[in-house]
Amino acid sequence: MSGTYSGLQKRINDIVPNAMYVHCCAHNLNLVVCDAAKSSDKAMRFFETVQFVFNFFGGSAPRWALLTLGEDNATAFRKKVLKKVCATLWEARYSAVFALKERFVDVLKTLTVISLTSKKNEEIVHSKSLQKKLKI
Repeated sequence: MSGTYSGLQKRINDIVPNAMYVHCCAHNLNLVVCDAAKSSDKAMRFFETVQFVFNFFGGSAPRWALLTLGEDNATAFRKKVLKKVCATLWEARYSAVFALKERFVDVLKTLTVISLTSKKNEEIVHSKSLQKKLKI
């Protein structure tokens, strides 16, 4: 909203040139929390793993379908969908972690099925490495 060319700040400044811009406190807090998470190696690895899980399943329609439809269809659609980790929005990180927590058992079951049934060597390696990361 603070764009200098077409954001809200610019529009208000056009009408009232003396108006002062004040940064949104919620945005500042979000930036502080994101930077704090980046300062910890464990936190960085954790969020990288969460993102890797999303990328692994989101990068392949068959894997995504196996995760989503691998069980009873009626209950599968009511469950949380895996989300990607956003670098700047803490709320998106929370959503990604919460979705992975809710689907953790399903993710592990699907990774096991993929590692046992896949004919693609790369897919097996990725699924086994993800299993190791998630079980730690």
